[in-house]
Amino acid sequence: MSYKKITPSLKVADYPALYFKNLQSLVFDYDIIKKISIIIFLFQFSPICSFSQIQLTNSSFEGKPGPGNIPKGWHTCQAGSTPDLLPGAWYVNKTAKDGDTYLGLISRKDGTYEAVGQLLPAPIKAKVCYSFSIYLSRSLSYAGYDWPLSLRIWGGNKICSRDVLLAETPAIEHNDWRRYDLEFFSPTNLSYLTIEGYFAPGLYFHYNGNILLDQASPIIPCKRAFHSEKTQNQIIF
Repeated sequence: MSYKKITPSLKVADYPALYFKNLQSLVFDYDIIKKISIIIFLFQFSPICSFSQIQLTNSSFEGKPGPGNIPKGWHTCQAGSTPDLLPGAWYVNKTAKDGDTYLGLISRKDGTYEAVGQLLPAPIKAKVCYSFSIYLSRSLSYAGYDWPLSLRIWGGNKICSRDVLLAETPAIEHNDWRRYDLEFFSPTNLSYLTIEGYFAPGLYFHYNGNILLDQASPIIPCKRAFHSEKTQNQIIF
C-alpha cells in the first residue's frame, strides 16, 4: 500500500492571522445582531416611538387684531359669537406672551360662551396618555366681561363636537401669563380639538367673564404613553 503525502495548505504561521480574522467577523456579526435587537425592542415595548407629536395649526393665535377676528387655522364653535384677537380691542392692552397677538374668549350672563376648534393634522389615539401646555391669563378690564373663566379642552370626530372632555383648568384669576401643563387620554380616537372659555367649576350661575390664551404647545405622548385605569386626566402646575 502506498501513501500520498498531503501538504497542508496553511502554514503554522498563518494560524494567528486566521484566528483574528474569524474573531473580527464574529464581533462584527454580534454588533449587527445587537443593534437589530435594540431596534426591535424599542418598537415593541416603547409606545412613545409609535406616536409622534401633534402640532396645532397657528398655536400662538397670530393674526390681525380686532373684535370678532378669528386666527387663521381656527374656526368659531359657538353660533353668533366669535372670539377676539388681542391686544387693542375692548380695552385689552396686555402684551402677548408669544408673537404679536393672542386669543380672547368671553362668557355671558345668558349662559353662552365662546369656543374655537380645528382639525388635527394627526388623530389623538385611544388609550394613549398625552401632554399639552398653554399660557393663560385674564384681563381685569374687558368691556364689562371681567370675571374669571376656566379653560376646557374637548376632543371629537366632527367640527366643534364635544365627545370627550380631555382637560379642564380652575378659574383663571391672575392677570399675568402663566403656563398650564395638562395630561389627558381618550377612550377613543379623536380627530378634532375644541377649546372653550367656560364658567368656573363649582359655580351654578352664569356671568360675564373672560380668559386669554397664547402659545399652545404641540400635543405629545407622555413618558408613560399608555393609559392605566388608575390614571385620570389631570392638570399639572
